[in-house]
Amino acid sequence: CELSVAFSKATVTELVRLNKLVKRVKNESLQLFFPRLHSFETCSLECYTDAAFANLPNGGSQGGLIIFLKDDSGKKCPIFWQSRRLKRVVNSTLAAETMALIEGAEAAVYMAGIIKQLTAVNDVKIRCLVDNKSLHESLLSSKQVENRRLRLDISVLDDMIWREEIKKSGVGSNFSPNSGLPH
Repeated sequence: CELSVAFSKATVTELVRLNKLVKRVKNESLQLFFPRLHSFETCSLECYTDAAFANLPNGGSQGGLIIFLKDDSGKKCPIFWQSRRLKRVVNSTLAAETMALIEGAEAAVYMAGIIKQLTAVNDVKIRCLVDNKSLHESLLSSKQVENRRLRLDISVLDDMIWREEIKKSGVGSNFSPNSGLPH
């Protein structure tokens, strides 16, 4: 992401780094393994998101997501991933994590729509997972965050949960990075 952001105003050092990276990628062999999943009728989507606050030039933040198709036996197959600069400069880690989750949830809803169109499945469940405890607490709490723009972003997620576009998972008393969205 850092190289792609710097590409329009690249220095010689950055171009040399990019050329080395391209050579390395061309020379390395890569094999992807996609497990055989059971029927689509029981499959669901799992979306994992993460963000890094202000790690890019000009104060930009980076967000990433990966979406897996998961069958009822627990086998997972990656179907979409993305890592890029967030669309808006944010002023906190919570805001960066929230934006990444919104992008991930929207991408998962889109993928679910494609699966519904291509198969006879009527309902594709979506579970979004984040590693930010503050975001969990903001979604659980009736108390609003101070940042007004962030309030709007969190309300977008609340609305997606309320409309059951994305599913929530319980978070126990011990926070885990693998915990889903709160009830």
